[in-house]
Amino acid sequence: MKKFLLSIFAVLFAFAGVQAEEVTTKYTFSSYAVGTQYAQGEEHALDSDVTLIINGAHLNGNVRLYDGSNAVLKVNGSVSTLVAKAGNKAGTLTIYGSNDGETWKEIGSTTTTSSYKEYTFTIGGYSQVKMESTGAQIRVSEATLTYTKSGVTKAAAPTVVGGEFVGSTTVVITNNDDDATLYYSVDDGAFEEYDSDFVINKDTKVAAYAQIGDDEETRSATVTAEFTRVAADPVLHYDATSFDDKITVSVTSEDDVYYTLDGTKPNAESTPFETALTLKATATLKVIAIDAEGYASAVVEQKFTKNESASGAGSGTATLVTDASTLAVGDKVVILNSEGTYALSTTQNTNNRKAVEAEATDGVVYLASDIQILTLENGLNEGQLAFQTGSGYLYAASTSSNYLKTKATLDNKGSFDISIDAAGIATIKADQSARNWLRFNENNGSPIFSCYTSGQTDVSIYKVNEASIEAYTLSVSAAGWATLCLNYDAEIPAGVTCYAVSAVDGEYATLAEVEGVIPANTGVIVEAEAGNYTFEVATEAGSDVANELIGTIVNTYITKEAYVLGIVDGKVGLYKAAMAGGAWLNNANKAYLPASAVPNKSVAFYGFDWDGTTGIEQITDNREQSTAIYDLTGRRVEAITAPGIYVVNGKKILVK
Repeated sequence: MKKFLLSIFAVLFAFAGVQAEEVTTKYTFSSYAVGTQYAQGEEHALDSDVTLIINGAHLNGNVRLYDGSNAVLKVNGSVSTLVAKAGNKAGTLTIYGSNDGETWKEIGSTTTTSSYKEYTFTIGGYSQVKMESTGAQIRVSEATLTYTKSGVTKAAAPTVVGGEFVGSTTVVITNNDDDATLYYSVDDGAFEEYDSDFVINKDTKVAAYAQIGDDEETRSATVTAEFTRVAADPVLHYDATSFDDKITVSVTSEDDVYYTLDGTKPNAESTPFETALTLKATATLKVIAIDAEGYASAVVEQKFTKNESASGAGSGTATLVTDASTLAVGDKVVILNSEGTYALSTTQNTNNRKAVEAEATDGVVYLASDIQILTLENGLNEGQLAFQTGSGYLYAASTSSNYLKTKATLDNKGSFDISIDAAGIATIKADQSARNWLRFNENNGSPIFSCYTSGQTDVSIYKVNEASIEAYTLSVSAAGWATLCLNYDAEIPAGVTCYAVSAVDGEYATLAEVEGVIPANTGVIVEAEAGNYTFEVATEAGSDVANELIGTIVNTYITKEAYVLGIVDGKVGLYKAAMAGGAWLNNANKAYLPASAVPNKSVAFYGFDWDGTTGIEQITDNREQSTAIYDLTGRRVEAITAPGIYVVNGKKILVK
């Protein structure tokens, strides 16, 4: 939450006088050398400050360093960093530094590969840098130099203070160089002389520099600051954060206020906070203020907890689903009548499911302990879903009677086609010919949920909000690696690093770190010390990441080739999964790399690559295999050849 309306966003400052200007520049040698070869000792100006000197090497699309040959980068100043993009063959690239071109000191070396990769060297202030090869022809396609020029008189850089503001604010640009003139621009516009402060009332980018006289060589570095207009934060009013029966919350703000109770960030499309709000169950209230011009405040949130000992009621909320495409395997849902007054309960009658009183308000229902929470799984056919109760599946038990029951195994009677209209009315029909429509029945004062051919009352599906989902605990072995996939946006706990696979080349899978929050239904590779780590539900959604990994929320047999985390001969990486009967098992909440994402499916192993560095660690192979496979009739089969339900080593599995 913001503590000040104006916070320091950028403060940059420098004294006038003789300055050292730091420059970072990249040279792509193909642009200097295509089709050209150079004689030994030739010097070639890359720019006014950098010269390339060839010693026994030649250029033809890149710098080619044969065994023992070298190339020198001579700089007007002192080099702090060299990044060389090199490769083509396995050899040793050694870097030296010198100030006179005669006396050289070795800076460091690296072994190159057949692939071009970037290698970074800290030079330490030498004016000449020599790249030398040993053992093979090494090609350098790019070099990035960071160096410091000397002897340039610069004006002191100005100071600009940006940040958030409400309504309007005054921009002030200062500088302590009496000999310099200040110049500024707004939102990347043309620079003009700064002679007085000015007022802004919208999001604004301000850039500024100082210059002595008309000499552009004296120009200081350009500094920028971002000014962001916001609305003032709303203020919540309440007596306590815990309660026995219910609690009333009000809000004060000069602007319009909107709120959510489902864990999502509120916006102008959320429910308006028009009057005092009464909460009857544990919930996290999030509010935001939006002013008349559309500027938003920070999100103000507060969790209110119902004392369980007071009533024995359950906790959490679920939100009305108005689009069936938002339902996914692993989601937890509850079923209510369309009026939101009765919910499908945990009590199974002989031939139907009992209904219990519920209270849905503004599309949100509070979850009592006797409301049945169902987990969605894949049905038998593509696009179908099944309702897992924890002990089995809801199913339309008969084609001749209005039965809704629960059984351990999944078949077509428990595989439902689901459609939902914009008002939240759900059509839930099992994959059978008659009495397959899940409906609500008042039943002469003893309401039930059951299955019918037609008639009765509409039902709706509510998705349990993430705040009500139990956090997942991952056990990491002594190997220090694991995979993970969760059906909610998850906070990455301390001590854990998570990676997506951003790309795969001929040898390696490139790991890109996922920071802060793992987006829901995103497979990741986890690195951590041995131990148990709890992934709590995130308060904000994770950002989308480029990722080739796929995860499953429930145990799923995969019939297509893929690569899984494992170790062979001490090398950790992604290994081709061992198929048993045409399928392999991906456990619940685990991730894998589909073969469709790799360039060569014949490769059995892909190592890990972090920004050009290959890492090999110890890990335990977590793949599972199976040999005994039966279909639902009890017949043993040699291989899984089609989607469906199978029994493998005594366990029921779903094959997509």
